[in-house]
Amino acid sequence: MTYSEIQISEDGFITLLDKGVEGVKNSAFLVITPSMVIKTRNPGRNEGNKFNIIIKSGGEEHEVSYPDRTAMELAAEDLREAMVDRICNLRGRPRRERLRSVEMILLNPNCMPTQGTEGSAGYDCFADVEALKASGKFRIDGDILTIEPGQCDLVSLGFKLLIGNPDFEARLVPRSGKGHKGLVLGNLTGTIDSDYEGIWHMSMWNRTDKAMEINLKEAICQMVFDRVEHPRFTLVDEFDSSKSTDRGDGGFGSTDAKRILAKD
Repeated sequence: MTYSEIQISEDGFITLLDKGVEGVKNSAFLVITPSMVIKTRNPGRNEGNKFNIIIKSGGEEHEVSYPDRTAMELAAEDLREAMVDRICNLRGRPRRERLRSVEMILLNPNCMPTQGTEGSAGYDCFADVEALKASGKFRIDGDILTIEPGQCDLVSLGFKLLIGNPDFEARLVPRSGKGHKGLVLGNLTGTIDSDYEGIWHMSMWNRTDKAMEINLKEAICQMVFDRVEHPRFTLVDEFDSSKSTDRGDGGFGSTDAKRILAKD
């Protein structure tokens, strides 16, 4: 039987609703368990535009159909999140909050950040070519941008993005290959706060003594999201002796000196 909607309760119960005339009679109820399997399936050549989620639980298999890929993927993500929450509750472990979505205003359709692979930590970001040309700060010939030796200027990334959660930040960092060749950020790492709503820019710096040519069809930096902690500052006269460390107040080079002494 194919269902058309998923409802998930806070205590880990799933209701699969059939929107047909006999919907109430045909509705199925499941409980999320660690053994549940959730898969997505794109339509075959002769299946029209039905995108399905397949749920296997307790020896039963159910399919839920959606009219488009986005709706299917969002519902599958909700199911997987509920599954993790349920497992954490069953095992008595706290669940760390995730940054599941952020709002983006795309100013240039060619500047959508992308992951190089599924395992990539960062999202590749691209220069807003129209904004670059309008600034007049760089020499551009076709798709090639020339950055003079030591030049450092802001480059629009063609989007606004609101993280909206103070427990997270985003950082702009150089791409490995370009950074190795000398194209880095003028501020080395650009921290973007969760409440920033403006256009994102890269501080592009050619740290070499030679002009660099950059293909504007390639990404110029990476965007990485990370968790932020906001600890409370407790004023004391001296540190708690139970938390004392072997290092103490040893500063620059202190650990190297200990290694040398240990070898001698």
